Amino acid sequence: MRDVSGEEETGHLFFGSLDMRLMRNCPCPVWLVAPRPVVSFERVLVAIDPLPADENEQRLNRRIVDLAASLADWERGTLYVVSAWQVHGETLLVSKMSENVFREHVDGIAASGRSNLWDALKTLPKRPSERNVRFRNGNPADVIKEYA
Repeated sequence: MRDVSGEEETGHLFFGSLDMRLMRNCPCPVWLVAPRPVVSFERVLVAIDPLPADENEQRLNRRIVDLAASLADWERGTLYVVSAWQVHGETLLVSKMSENVFREHVDGIAASGRSNLWDALKTLPKRPSERNVRFRNGNPADVIKEYA
């Protein structure tokens, strides 16, 4: 389209002829929004802290899981949950404890973390399958990246 000065109008590049007619003829301001391509998520990954320090962190874990589950449900996708933990001061503890005592300590941390993880998931109306839930010992940044 060209205006009276012979310059090309840029409006027609963004709007169709019906849009342009509506803008010209409507007696009130018109706000037109171009549709965006729809992006859907087939998989939603959520990472939560398996060893929350207090009740606030436990509530945060549940809230994060609820939001991720809602997104997965909305998108008709699959929810994946990953939770990573590590023994803080492991090198020092290994040198100060017997192997059995250290193993018992690690097993206690793992049991507590696993329990907290499933606790965060128990309120979901539709729980993710066990094969979509990972609970790993290691640096959380590395574990999450590897799982993603």
